Amino acid sequence: MKLDKTLDDLPDEQKKLGLRFFDLLIDRLLRRVYSSFDEKTQKEMDAVFSSESDDKKESFIRTNIPDFKNIFKEEAEKLEEELKKDIEEKVSSLE
Repeated sequence: MKLDKTLDDLPDEQKKLGLRFFDLLIDRLLRRVYSSFDEKTQKEMDAVFSSESDDKKESFIRTNIPDFKNIFKEEAEKLEEELKKDIEEKVSSLE
C-alpha cells in the first residue's frame, strides 16, 4: 500500500500523527455517509464494518458510496482547516 511506504519514511511521532489524522478522517467520512443512509443500509454498514473483511468493506464502499473520493477530499479539507485554526488559537494563547 502506498500510504505504508510513505509512513515508513517518517519518524515515529509523525507516523502516529499521520495515522491518527487518517483514522479521524475516515471516522468523520463514515459518520457523514452513515447518516445519509436508510435504516436497511445502515444495518448493512454496521455488519460490514464490524467484520474483519477488507474486501467486504471495499465492496460496500464501491456500491454505496460512489463519491467516496470527493467526500474524503471534502472531509480532509475541513479537518485540515479545523486543525490549523485550533493550532493558531493555541499558539496565540501562549503569546
